[in-house]
Amino acid sequence: MSYRDVLKRMPSTALKNPWALVQFGGAPAGSKRPGTSVAFLTEEAEDYFVGYLLTLEPNRTIGGHEWCSRYDHARRIPKAKVLHVFPRQPGAWEIHEARRAVPKLS
Repeated sequence: MSYRDVLKRMPSTALKNPWALVQFGGAPAGSKRPGTSVAFLTEEAEDYFVGYLLTLEPNRTIGGHEWCSRYDHARRIPKAKVLHVFPRQPGAWEIHEARRAVPKLS
């Protein structure tokens, strides 16, 4: 699914800053940091957000990167799993820097 298709499918959001880095899954092999994903958050409840998990993949056809959806549906994301909130739609470098700032697992 292309970048435009993914962003067109996203529902509108009332959240001021809907882009976030969230903990997702365990630590990748050989890593001391938790697995992460970028999420586009659409709703806020008392102890969780509803959002879509996305990845920023290289686009070899046109160059640069494009957003790809990990799943076809929204997921509940506990507020405790939100590691960083981006002030706007993040680029590859901003995602990299946010991941580097995530504390290591003990």
